Amino acid sequence: MSGVAQAVVALAYGFGSAGVPLLNAEAFALVSAARETPAAAVAVVLALAVGQTAGKLLLFEAARRGS
Repeated sequence: MSGVAQAVVALAYGFGSAGVPLLNAEAFALVSAARETPAAAVAVVLALAVGQTAGKLLLFEAARRGS
């Protein structure tokens, strides 16, 4: 899988892990770091962090608005 595809998958996984407790973003980061080159692993971990942050912001904004 190419580096861009891995980053997109990591972004989506991070977004999903923000709302679904069974999706463990830290485990995903460890597995990708063990399987990929260091540069690809950094890109995957950064995409994972951005996705998880975006998901949490969505949850916090929904809670702030009372929905």
